[in-house]
Amino acid sequence: MQIPGRKQMSENSISDTEILRILYSHNPWWANRPIPKSKLKDFKRRDYYKIIQQLDQDTILAMIGARRVGKTTLLYQLIEELLERTDPKNILFVNLDDPYLHISLENLDKIFTVYSTNILKSSFESSNDTIYIILDEIQSLKNWQNVLKRWFDLGYKIKFIVTGSSSTGILEGSSESLVGRIKHQIVLPMKFLEYIRFKEQNDLGELIDSANRRLRESLKNSVVHRTPNLFF
Repeated sequence: MQIPGRKQMSENSISDTEILRILYSHNPWWANRPIPKSKLKDFKRRDYYKIIQQLDQDTILAMIGARRVGKTTLLYQLIEELLERTDPKNILFVNLDDPYLHISLENLDKIFTVYSTNILKSSFESSNDTIYIILDEIQSLKNWQNVLKRWFDLGYKIKFIVTGSSSTGILEGSSESLVGRIKHQIVLPMKFLEYIRFKEQNDLGELIDSANRRLRESLKNSVVHRTPNLFF
């Protein structure tokens, strides 16, 4: 499907064969290969469960956070969950930071076409299943918000999930074009309790969690009964 107004491919366009080769490297599940262990962690932070709850919502999901806070790990954990729910070929993951893709509006259009033709073997329009398109580091694509708006408004059964390292760029970019179409999930560095759990110090984590609940309850009671000594 050609993007309207695009007369020809730029100098940096790449062949369909090369796109398919790169996509297979991004999506090993198409060839019944597992997600590399280096991409996954057994520990799942709270953000993961918030994201899972949004999978069935008819909106674009944008995960925003600085580099190295764990967005890509969350994406692979999400893909692991999706592989339990749907055919592996219904999941497209694209790392837009990949220099070999020479990412541009034209090449993103080609990526979608190559994917639907060679992997889905049908058009997006005719798909009865939800297609999950996951775009990592979306800010690498200029005018990304206009691209997503166009595809979203076509009404196909596509769930777009994107990540971005530039919170300002993502929030501002989606503030007008994608109003009502996008939900933002801010991903912050691990909270202390999450870090404790990540280190598998479960007893200490549960102890801190219990103490936190008790402090909250004491504060609530001190306000209700006007007896500050219950808290202090």
